Amino acid sequence: MVIKVSINGSTLPLDEARISPLDRGFLFGDAVYDVIKFIDAKAFMYDKHYWRITNSLDGLQFPENDWSFLLEDMRKLIHENGLENGMSLVYLQISRGAYEARSHEFPKEEIKPTIFLMATPCPQLKPKGLKLASRQDNRWGLCKYKTVNLLGNVLTKQSVVEDGNCNEVVLIKDGIALECSSSALAIIDPEGKVVTHPPADYMLPSISVMGMEQVCKNQGLDYVERPFTLDEVKSAGEVLVLSSVRDISQANILDGEKVGDKNPEILDKLQKGFADLVKSSLS
Repeated sequence: MVIKVSINGSTLPLDEARISPLDRGFLFGDAVYDVIKFIDAKAFMYDKHYWRITNSLDGLQFPENDWSFLLEDMRKLIHENGLENGMSLVYLQISRGAYEARSHEFPKEEIKPTIFLMATPCPQLKPKGLKLASRQDNRWGLCKYKTVNLLGNVLTKQSVVEDGNCNEVVLIKDGIALECSSSALAIIDPEGKVVTHPPADYMLPSISVMGMEQVCKNQGLDYVERPFTLDEVKSAGEVLVLSSVRDISQANILDGEKVGDKNPEILDKLQKGFADLVKSSLS
């Protein structure tokens, strides 16, 4: 099957896609991205994704623009790839664009942003039994913007891949568990409360966590935003990993030791409630 992608609104086979070597996303990581889940060509919580995309663009001081056309372009690409039935993922990347010279400062002239879209089937991942490893957070300080500056995430993930079987990495800063290298992190504490780290400059606003907060309200579960330590993760009733691909998944191994697996009823409520939320939050 020929995979078709979109560059600046033009659809073409992946192996024919080209960008300029002077594109600022390529040279400086001057770009934002997002990954959006679609079911039957309808996007999950797209209003939240759109907020995160535009918030990241604003944070990188991109020129003001109307990005409302993006959703229709993504739907078009899903149909072009025959993915209109079932679950799919769209990878979206917007760079500041290409300029005639390599220079750190923003071009004084207005340049056209480079918009890249790729649609793929959504993999079916197991909802329970993930294995985690902890590592110190070595990323830059503005992870609240979803940029393509992911080398810290990449090196951290590679370190655990080389060490053995592991699904995700828990990032630690000053003893506090923040998030995972490519997912969000939450725990169910010994009192049965669902706990996530509060928003911070050095953490990505998670769409899945926003969804889980809504599920907690719907299910009458206690939801708390507060920092929690690595030791709290190890003693938690459940350890949760959240992402557009995973929804809410359970981890039961951390640094080679068993964790969680003590609150199956709350876990079941969260997972079933999130599945219902997905169905009711498509656009």
